[in-house]
Amino acid sequence: MKKLYLFLAFLCGAAGATAQTYDLQFVPVRNDGIAAGRYEVRLQIRKGSGPDFKVGSSNIRFNYNDQGLTPLTPDPLAAEHHFDDGLNHPTLGIPTYTDMTSTGTLNGLASVNIDLDVPNFGFPTISTAWVDIATFAFTIDDPLQSSQLVFRTSAPGNTVIFADNEFTLLTQGTFIPLDEPLDGAAPLPIDLVEFSAKNDRTQALLFWTTASEKQGSHFEVEHALDGAVFKKIGSVEAKGESSVATNYAFVHKSPTGGINYYRLKMIDTDGAFAYSETRVLEFAFDQAGVSVSPNPFGSFLEMSLSWEAHTEITVALFDAQGRQLQVLWHGPLSAERQTLRFEGLDQLEQGVYFLRVQSREGKVVTSVLINQ
Repeated sequence: MKKLYLFLAFLCGAAGATAQTYDLQFVPVRNDGIAAGRYEVRLQIRKGSGPDFKVGSSNIRFNYNDQGLTPLTPDPLAAEHHFDDGLNHPTLGIPTYTDMTSTGTLNGLASVNIDLDVPNFGFPTISTAWVDIATFAFTIDDPLQSSQLVFRTSAPGNTVIFADNEFTLLTQGTFIPLDEPLDGAAPLPIDLVEFSAKNDRTQALLFWTTASEKQGSHFEVEHALDGAVFKKIGSVEAKGESSVATNYAFVHKSPTGGINYYRLKMIDTDGAFAYSETRVLEFAFDQAGVSVSPNPFGSFLEMSLSWEAHTEITVALFDAQGRQLQVLWHGPLSAERQTLRFEGLDQLEQGVYFLRVQSREGKVVTSVLINQ
């Protein structure tokens, strides 16, 4: 861990003067309920109070019941959902984060370690919605025990999370523990065995299968553009009571150009719920609907669009840091094929820019431009 405990005493005092806090929680993902079976939990973070933030180098530590659980070897990380070199947009040609690591000792202490490589380029933004960090896996030693998962809040060995400027230590907010039986007496509402997503050119096809259901109510299908802030886009009624495999499907008719994230929220009749793993699809609407020239550009740009007539769109220009510089166009298209010309761009500095086209229905196309 780099920079993690540097100037820690000073930062504790400085952070305490602000109202910027973060919350942590465990979400049960898998519980085989038998000795030598597998037990998995997902660690999540959100903003507690104060402004939104992005995560820098951090160390999330927690205790577990070492009489009932042993961290999976050689690596207890079953999945890294964010803050990892393979999951974040490269900055200046290098990953934003290095590979996420974890530790799990035999004395009931475990940790998940985040290492930011490029200061001030953390991803994604942490707001009031829960954001997945990682899925941590254990082997069940004694199913008669309970999990007893508790985040560490005091020194030595407490949890510390920095903002992506690498020197602001965020203040601990609400840490939600998890203590559930390891024998599966408190099972997830629905036994999900498969969840897949398919790109069908202009729409996303989602398929999932349950092995069994007990008091299942419904599935909420959730969608995100950044992998962090998910919104409900539909609902599918569950079978409810079933001991045989049941298949489901859902169609998302308006995905956006670029990366789309999908997950299921599985809810039972008592209101208990669990989330599925996240599935990712990429749609290249820009290849079919938008072309920009010249690129590199100088004083002007021309954009050719092949979208449905009367579609209302917004065309905006962003710099390399993602800051919106100018709205170049806002209004409906007069024809299915239309060319827009943008003048006066010679005032821009040389460098990389992003041109974002967004329709009222939510479709987004982003083009990378170079000004010379």
